[in-house]
Amino acid sequence: MSLLSNSWVQEGHAVTLVTLDRTENDFYRLDPRVQRVGLDLLRPSSSAWRGLRNNLHRVRVVRRQIAACRPDVVVSFITEMNVLTLVAGVGLRVPIVVSERVHPPCSDTPVHWAVLRRLLYRRSTRLVVQTERTKRWAESLMSPQKITKIPNPVVSPETQSDTPTRAPRTPLILAMGRLAEQKGFDVLVKAFAAIHGRHPDWQLVVLGEGELRPALQQMAGDLLPAGSVQFAGIVERPEEFLRRTSVFVLSSRYEGFPNALVEAMAHGCAVISTDCPTGPAEIVRHGIDGLLVQPEDVAGLAEAMDQLISNEAERQRLGSRAVEVTTRFGFQAAMAKWDALFEEIVPAS
Repeated sequence: MSLLSNSWVQEGHAVTLVTLDRTENDFYRLDPRVQRVGLDLLRPSSSAWRGLRNNLHRVRVVRRQIAACRPDVVVSFITEMNVLTLVAGVGLRVPIVVSERVHPPCSDTPVHWAVLRRLLYRRSTRLVVQTERTKRWAESLMSPQKITKIPNPVVSPETQSDTPTRAPRTPLILAMGRLAEQKGFDVLVKAFAAIHGRHPDWQLVVLGEGELRPALQQMAGDLLPAGSVQFAGIVERPEEFLRRTSVFVLSSRYEGFPNALVEAMAHGCAVISTDCPTGPAEIVRHGIDGLLVQPEDVAGLAEAMDQLISNEAERQRLGSRAVEVTTRFGFQAAMAKWDALFEEIVPAS
């Protein structure tokens, strides 16, 4: 959302970015020309009845916001917000594009939201998905002509910072993501524990925060020597880790189109990823610019990590090809697809 908003406003468009959360919780930087609105409507619901009332209130507020902006197009991300936006937009005669950011059949979306998604998505002007597999799933909900695949863009490291991107690679395995069941960090810790005895000078660093942090720290403490695993929390500049990482691992059980993986490849890291639904198989060319292993396979992940740790030349070979991701999923190519979509659905002024 931040990348899209910044790009559009730099092209001269008026952009308003609205979230149910407060602006105080923002993490990514926005161009100051982006109009930022935080509705502060994420209060928990104590009952199903209260939840219904809260969501009806959110619909009313979102509807007022859309009407006040008088936009040419509305773009919504994530199932719950998509449903609320589609309801809020009834009768406003504004094109509404909804977008799924994970593979829905694998996500833990509550049943009532999934039912509403099935009923309402066909009312959208267009549904944007990130992978072919999710596109096939979406075709069970609506006409294929209303579905557009646009992968997440990857920004070349050279355009992000004045700091040189080359740095000495250290004996470091890096992983990034929310500390939640989806990301499979429990599998990663077990796999690292299985090989650490053969590579005691290597360290595993996990960037991110989440509800499983205490359990993961306990697991690491039980299986590995102190200091061999670091949970670094949320960091503002993950690229500082990526520049010196020798191996990057994505251990997810499911994804949409994993930003962390393409960012690591853009920085020339040798990468290992689970071949989970969806994204990695469309990003990593197995044996060419990275390695793919099966989800939940501790032994397979440990073997792949052992292979790369033991072979510096192989790490360098994979990393040298990994940077091609900036061409394959370049920022300008992704933005051109969004622009083409808007040209199709927004009436000419």
